[in-house]
Amino acid sequence: MSHVERGKIIRYSEEFLFKSCMVAQGNIRKNINILDIYKKIRLIYRNIPNEHLPQILEYLKVNDFIEIELDTTFSVTYKGIYHIGEKRKYPLEKLGIIPIKELEMRSEQFYSLISKESQKNKLKLVNTNEIHKKADMIIDDNMFYQLIKLLEDKNKIGQISKICIRLKLNE
Repeated sequence: MSHVERGKIIRYSEEFLFKSCMVAQGNIRKNINILDIYKKIRLIYRNIPNEHLPQILEYLKVNDFIEIELDTTFSVTYKGIYHIGEKRKYPLEKLGIIPIKELEMRSEQFYSLISKESQKNKLKLVNTNEIHKKADMIIDDNMFYQLIKLLEDKNKIGQISKICIRLKLNE
C-alpha cells in the first residue's frame, strides 16, 4: 500500500470512527451497523472504493478503537472515543463521555462504594445492578460503565460478567 493510499485509509477511518462515536453517544455496548456508518462516510467521500471498508475496519480494530461484534456490527471503545475527541478537538461531552480528569476524580469515590459493598460477602463479589442503584444519584449510565472500565484498567476490579464484578484480592 502506498503512502498516499495509507493516508486515505487513515482519513476514512477517522471519519468512520467519528460518525460511529456520534451514533454510540458514549455507549460502548451499543452494536452499530457497519454498513450504516460506511454509507454516511460515502456521503462525504463519494469516490471511496468498496474494497477500502475491510482496511478501514482493520485499522480501527488494530488500534483498539472498535470491537467487531459480528460480521455486520461493531462497537466503539473508550480509547476510540477519547482518540477522536482529542484528534478533532471535539468536546467529549458531545460524544457522550466525560473527560478523563473528571472520571479520575470520581473513580475513588466509586471504588469506595464498591469496596463497601464487597465487605458483605467473602468472595468479594458485587452485583453491578446494586452498585448502579446506589450510585444512580451521582452518575448516569455512561459514566457508570466508564468508571467500571477505568477501575478494570487500573486492575482494581475484575468484571466477571455483565452483572457481577469482583475486587482484586491484592487490594
